[in-house]
Amino acid sequence: MKSFFSLPTLLVTLVCLLAGCAGTSPSKDSNNEESLSLQSIVVLPVQSIFQKQASTPDESRQLTAGADMLDSLLQKYLLQNNSAAEFNFISAPKMEALLGNMNGDIISQARLIAAKLHSDGALIMTVHRFQERVGNSRSVSSPAGVTFEYKLINAGKGAILCSGVFEETQQSLSENIFNFPKASKRGFKWISAEELAREGLVDKLSECPYLVGNEE
Repeated sequence: MKSFFSLPTLLVTLVCLLAGCAGTSPSKDSNNEESLSLQSIVVLPVQSIFQKQASTPDESRQLTAGADMLDSLLQKYLLQNNSAAEFNFISAPKMEALLGNMNGDIISQARLIAAKLHSDGALIMTVHRFQERVGNSRSVSSPAGVTFEYKLINAGKGAILCSGVFEETQQSLSENIFNFPKASKRGFKWISAEELAREGLVDKLSECPYLVGNEE
């Protein structure tokens, strides 16, 4: 089991911060697509992408649970952010019924579903990894790790209006002292996969102007 930080690590971190050692903030992806006003967005159920050769039964179970959890987190986030668009959340059975015998990639499927539901946008999210921590908030043998991606498309043209990828396995300060601001925000503790997924979802979706409310 490993603790989140040790006293020597904390001292080195504080010295580094005082000396002005700062990591470069990741730049946000710019989107140069034409400005479009989405009136209605269909939100597809979160898809699980299994890595067949590497997945164990436990990893597959966690990934399926992670998709369900992200579904819930996504719906809560979108409904609380006062976007100008109306969101239409569909279940997996409804998605299957709407697709019928249609085959194709996920974007083609999303466009077909959006057309049938008279929506001009479609939100797609897939989860590739959902690993729960093994241990507790103070000490773990394995930290939480989450990887997911999303795409918001214009259903009519198929253009990708916003997209993003979140990938993180939580690290202790001894592994990466430049995580001090993030670690401080988390209370210097090991967080759960759900908490990590929530952070990532808010971080990525808040960058998309179609999915956040107006500040007026």
